[in-house]
Amino acid sequence: MADLTTSDGVRLHYVLSGPDDAPRLVLLHGLGSDGLGSAALVDGLGDRLHVARLDLRGHGASEPLTDPAQYGWFARPAADVVELMDALGWDDASVAGGSLGAATATAVALAYADRVRRLGVFAPAFGAGQGAGNEVAHGFFGAVAEKGLLGVLELLESLPDMPENVLEEARTNWSRQDDAAMRACVTALADAVLLDDLDELARVDVPALVVGHRGDQLHPWSLAEAYAEALPNARLVGFESSAAASPVPMAELLGDFFAAL
Repeated sequence: MADLTTSDGVRLHYVLSGPDDAPRLVLLHGLGSDGLGSAALVDGLGDRLHVARLDLRGHGASEPLTDPAQYGWFARPAADVVELMDALGWDDASVAGGSLGAATATAVALAYADRVRRLGVFAPAFGAGQGAGNEVAHGFFGAVAEKGLLGVLELLESLPDMPENVLEEARTNWSRQDDAAMRACVTALADAVLLDDLDELARVDVPALVVGHRGDQLHPWSLAEAYAEALPNARLVGFESSAAASPVPMAELLGDFFAAL
């Protein structure tokens, strides 16, 4: 475990796993999670990859930022990833993430094409335009800004038929986050634009793995399909939402794809 101070003075936390001589992967988490949230997945990878798990701005053990202006979605977090690679002495690496991490990985591939060997987009939530191009995601940002993550969790727990594994993952990850930082984070995300048009993804010509979850309104399967269609060299894999909660199939998939350099 180590910390990085970015060029704009923000402290970010990261964890390295796997042998130094294995293919490199920067793995990014979703909103309300952190590097610890993918511990089981990284354990499943064994020694196949050398993984850097970065806690994005305001998340996990990184500095809790309570000013929305400090987040800079998505150009600033993309620069954070490249600054991490510079600190590690990595000239390039695969970059992948889920949900918010998927959007950040995409931003890295668009802005720093020469630094990205392969791209992983897992359960994308951000489409084109403002409001994340996703009404459900935009509504989620507003709910977190108003109630906090744990307040949203209480609402989810009151809904009928919410899968217990989804609730348990949320309880575990969200309880580690700083409330004020998460409210500032989603306030910044509400106005963030990742892409003006998904056709911009045509510029990302590296091999890409797109993983979608069927039956997930926050991360619609149709958006995963759209990413896979727009990326020139993409493979699309679909999981049922309940199956995707298990790290075993994802670890096998990631190991096979990102180790094939």
